[in-house]
Amino acid sequence: MEAITQIVTRHLEEVRKGIAANMQAMNRTASGRSVASLLVEETTNGDGTASASLTGGQQWAYMQRGRGAGKVPYRFSDIIREWILKKGISYRQFAPKKGPAERGLKNLSWMIARSIMMKGTKLHRDNGYNDIYDTLISKEMDVLSEESVGIIDTEIEKINEQYDESNRDK
Repeated sequence: MEAITQIVTRHLEEVRKGIAANMQAMNRTASGRSVASLLVEETTNGDGTASASLTGGQQWAYMQRGRGAGKVPYRFSDIIREWILKKGISYRQFAPKKGPAERGLKNLSWMIARSIMMKGTKLHRDNGYNDIYDTLISKEMDVLSEESVGIIDTEIEKINEQYDESNRDK
C-alpha cells in the first residue's frame, strides 16, 4: 500500500500548491505565514501502515468564510498590527494630531481587533465565501479515487492469489 500513500502525498502537495496560488490570486496573502504553515507529511506507523496528511495553522479554519464574534487569539492586536504593516494600510490618521505615527498603528490595530472580537470579520458578517481550498480538495479527491482504484484492484488480486495458493496446499 506504499504506492497509495505516495499518490496521496502527491495529491496533497498539489492541494498545498493550489491553495498558495488561490491565496495569491485573491490577494489574501500578507506575510505569507498562513501558506507557509501548510505542511504535507507522510508517516509510517509502528504496525507498518502509512498515512499522509496536510496540516496548517489555526487560521485556516476561518480563511474561506471568515470568523464570527468571540474570543480571539492571544495578542490578537499584535497580529493585526503586523497584518496592517504587511498590507501597507495607512494608519497615520489614527494617531493623535501631535503624536507619533506609531500611535496610529497601535490605535488602528486595536480598533480592528476589537471590531473582529465584537462583530466578526466582514467576510463572516456578509456571509461571504472565498473558495480557497474546497474545490481543490474535491478535484484532487476525484483524481485520487481514479488512480487508487487500479492499485487497489492489483492488491486485491494479490490477496486472492495468495489465498488460492494457500488453499491448494490443503
